[in-house]
Amino acid sequence: MTQAGALQRWVGIPVALVIAIGLQASLFAQLPLFGAKPEVVLLVTVAVAMRLGPEWGAGVGFVAGLLQDLIGGLPLGMSSMSFTIVGYTVGFVAPNLPPGPFRQIGVTFVATVVAESIVLGLAWLLGQGGRGVTVPTVLLSSLYTAALGTLVVPLMGRLLTPPGDVS
Repeated sequence: MTQAGALQRWVGIPVALVIAIGLQASLFAQLPLFGAKPEVVLLVTVAVAMRLGPEWGAGVGFVAGLLQDLIGGLPLGMSSMSFTIVGYTVGFVAPNLPPGPFRQIGVTFVATVVAESIVLGLAWLLGQGGRGVTVPTVLLSSLYTAALGTLVVPLMGRLLTPPGDVS
């Protein structure tokens, strides 16, 4: 990796996370789809994991989840654990999937279902209850996130690719 590519990643990813947190806490909090809201911060994790692999996916997932917990009102560490697991798994599995137009949508949908299920399971284990989340809400949120991912994942891919790099 060149110095320009490293700098682009070390600056671009935190900027993307701050923008995602801001959008999730403000804009998308006001735009629910039948009670479901997209996981914009998780999208950054998925995009990084798909482009840079499991180690980056897990690292960004940890930080993104921690930020999500700080603004989302969940006990600290719940989203962080969930996003770390999902980031690592996506980074490990996604490169082995066949290329195609629906790969990114499918990965984003499944990643969101898994992340929200982990958080929901941890909430039950910690006595937080279901937070009013139902299976249809998780599925709608995952569809909403996957649809939004058709814009966010390619933008993140461009952000993570230094000029002149064709990999």
